[in-house]
Amino acid sequence: MEELAFFSFEHYPIEPGKIAWSSLYDEATLVTHILEVWRQDGVPATVPLFITESNISWQSSEAFVDVWGALWLADYIGAFLSGGGDAVYYFHYLPLGVGRGHNGSMGTFDMFSADKDLKIIQPLSQYFASQLINLEWVQPGDGAHRIFPAASDVHDGAGHVLITTYAVLRPDGQWSLMVVNKDQENAHEVGISFDDAEKGSRGVFTGLVAVTTFGKEQYQWHANPKGGFADPDGPVVKSTRNAGTGTKFTLPAASITVIRGKVAR
Repeated sequence: MEELAFFSFEHYPIEPGKIAWSSLYDEATLVTHILEVWRQDGVPATVPLFITESNISWQSSEAFVDVWGALWLADYIGAFLSGGGDAVYYFHYLPLGVGRGHNGSMGTFDMFSADKDLKIIQPLSQYFASQLINLEWVQPGDGAHRIFPAASDVHDGAGHVLITTYAVLRPDGQWSLMVVNKDQENAHEVGISFDDAEKGSRGVFTGLVAVTTFGKEQYQWHANPKGGFADPDGPVVKSTRNAGTGTKFTLPAASITVIRGKVAR
């Protein structure tokens, strides 16, 4: 096993026909657990773990093109990398169009809808999630990022974690949080702190902070027997905040938000 340059596998975690809004609560645990299983089964810690093919399920459906699919993708990528994964690839990037998937549900594995000639009609939900992941959360290029554990204390009445967050220190020195609000109906106002247990210190975002959001306010899927369409279909919303001690950030319902800036302790 030590002779392997890497260990790759696929990830299609949810059985077709069993995707519900509450399935979002499971992804972070599912993908991090499989990393633990591979290590326990003998993949050495020195061998990188790659997911080279993945999506919500092995049969498409409306969930793929709904905003649900974007939230799932952000949570999956954030949890995999934070859990010790080394590289992950978006496999279905070609414009193959929207067609019948599980039980005739109209969906696609891809980032775009397309016409019969495979010309792009419009971007779909996972395209916008990919924008936030690749252009806002991490810094484009080949610079090294450092990933740190992050957690929230926002739960629903059943104990589900409603807000998941993933923290990186980018090569440009900015701290970047990708925050997924899985509450379908409610926005949440949150405070953010950066705790250093070893030094016993606490930091906060300070100065000008970039905030980029994508969610159900920017994108809504309208299904129909011919395939469906998104209206609105983006774009993501960008703003800036002057932050400091006590600053609160609002996370819209059913959204992904990237918050990025300098941290002072």
